[in-house]
Amino acid sequence: MAKSITTRAEDYSKWYNDIVEKANMAEHSAVRGCMVIKPHGYAIWEKMQASLDKMFKDTGQDGEYIAAAYLEKEGYKILARNFHTRQGELDIVCQFNEELVFVEVKTRHNDKYGLPEESMTEAKKRKILLAAQYYLQQVSFSGPWRCDFIGIIMGDNDEVTEFTHIPNAIE
Repeated sequence: MAKSITTRAEDYSKWYNDIVEKANMAEHSAVRGCMVIKPHGYAIWEKMQASLDKMFKDTGQDGEYIAAAYLEKEGYKILARNFHTRQGELDIVCQFNEELVFVEVKTRHNDKYGLPEESMTEAKKRKILLAAQYYLQQVSFSGPWRCDFIGIIMGDNDEVTEFTHIPNAIE
């Protein structure tokens, strides 16, 4: 009996793998979790990859918009969004009273791969702290500051099903 293909709406990453395997577009690599794309599958893979990249980027941008709206409603003044440095990116830079706040935002469509706050590894925290210190130097700010975390889980209809704000998430 032929293996059925997972629907795109059901699980995008599983659908993607099913298509790649069924179309014989790639073969498994000796490196665990990696595949080598065959020449005839490259053009199709590029289109699928572009679609997947756009979906992830859109999800992140939606989450940052929701987080910024929440912060403004709570009395924060947004100073910058997606501030890029060599050390990393700061999703949101804002001010609350006299304190500068750097906010890391993680948005997911479900908790299948863990909760958003579980993405805050020690390496990620170090990158955020380095980027925050760079920002502080650039604007010559010497007052109090902190790093917060906002985690968002969005449902199938892009509604927020879970929202978590953790002040002082990185110390």
